[in-house]
Amino acid sequence: IQAIERELEDVTVSFQLKNMSLHRLQYTNALREAAQMNDKDGKLIMETIKHSLDLCSEIIATQKEVHTLENAVFEVQKQRLSLKQKMQGVLKDMEAEKKKQQQLLQQLENELPKRGEKNLQEHFKMVTLIQNVLQGVILASGVNWANDPELKEIVLQLENNPLEETDSIHS
Repeated sequence: IQAIERELEDVTVSFQLKNMSLHRLQYTNALREAAQMNDKDGKLIMETIKHSLDLCSEIIATQKEVHTLENAVFEVQKQRLSLKQKMQGVLKDMEAEKKKQQQLLQQLENELPKRGEKNLQEHFKMVTLIQNVLQGVILASGVNWANDPELKEIVLQLENNPLEETDSIHS
């Protein structure tokens, strides 16, 4: 029974489709015959068909334009995403470089006092050496420095070395 019902349904659908095709053919044939007549109705039918074809052409052109615009929008979105990814990469690089520079600056700030102290110590040693050499030259020359007030002041200042006091404080 079910097989017969299905077969009946298939035959009914087939009949309806064939009937609709026959009606379309008859309608198209009637339109063609009416359009071929040079009367008022024929001209109106031809104008309507021509107008319909023009509208179809416009629809197709508009659809092509929409498709082109959609592709352009898609390309812009791809470029935007690519630029965003590049920008994120550049920002990461900038942050890494900034962090590196901060670390370098911190390292320099930590080393600077040590370097300055070392340079200061070297200069103190040179000044002390020069003072000792000058004192040795004055004493070895046999000049009576006690009689010359300027020379006496220099020799006394050399013995009372403020740099050595500063050096002993920093050590």
